Amino acid sequence: MIQSIRFFRSNDPLYVYTYDDNGIAIEKEWGGKCTWDDFKILSKERPIFSPPSPKTNFINIPGGNGALDISESLTGFPTYNDREGSWTFRVMNDYKPWHERYSEIMAFIHGQELTAILFDDQQWMYKGRFWVSDWKSADTWSEITISYRVNPHKWSIFTPGEAWLWDPFNFDNGVIKDKKFNGINISGILTQTFGSSNGDFFGNAPIVPTFYWVPTDRVSHLSVDFRNEFLGLNLTATVRPGLNVMHDLVIFGNDTYTMTFRGNGVLDIDYQAGRL
Repeated sequence: MIQSIRFFRSNDPLYVYTYDDNGIAIEKEWGGKCTWDDFKILSKERPIFSPPSPKTNFINIPGGNGALDISESLTGFPTYNDREGSWTFRVMNDYKPWHERYSEIMAFIHGQELTAILFDDQQWMYKGRFWVSDWKSADTWSEITISYRVNPHKWSIFTPGEAWLWDPFNFDNGVIKDKKFNGINISGILTQTFGSSNGDFFGNAPIVPTFYWVPTDRVSHLSVDFRNEFLGLNLTATVRPGLNVMHDLVIFGNDTYTMTFRGNGVLDIDYQAGRL
């Protein structure tokens, strides 16, 4: 199998669909642009994203042994620098004149903020900036170097509000998101527990969820009690009608999280899991 990378712009669909005679959508193929399928360029080695270096902060203690590590003092969890690196591809000149291929690649990739998915890791995507840093031309083949600077975490291509798909699903370690996040009916007080052990919050990146609240009575707001013992969070948040980004409700470190909701209406919870 050819090891390739697929790039997406912000408005590119993950999949391109066609429809049958009954108007039913049929999954056809990936969207975006593929290094092999669309550009006919071959990586000289398996393309991977370089690991991110951790952000550290040490204070030397005069007269004492070692140093004081305050790397997690502000967040309570490790933070990382962006992933930076490059790949070198060989361009097969017999598919299309090299100058046409060069222009196509430059137009789509150079200096663009893109999402990238590796051929052999199709459930996760990397977000960042990509550019062409070198091009060497020869008679039979040319070489092109694509550089990148992307977020330290890779992000799931699925969210709880989306239908999961067979094609990119990994039967060895894939996780089907639980539907408990969609259409939560709240009448008065409701306490619900979410757990990472069953795949609710799969990944190790800190998660900030979004709540979409549709009230059914005159008291339009929703009250949410949230506790994260690992980060020392114990707070009550107010959710307004519509879309709310819950910046204070950081999900990280615990196996389970219990939230108590007070209100009357229907709640959808969405998030994007991330991991290194």
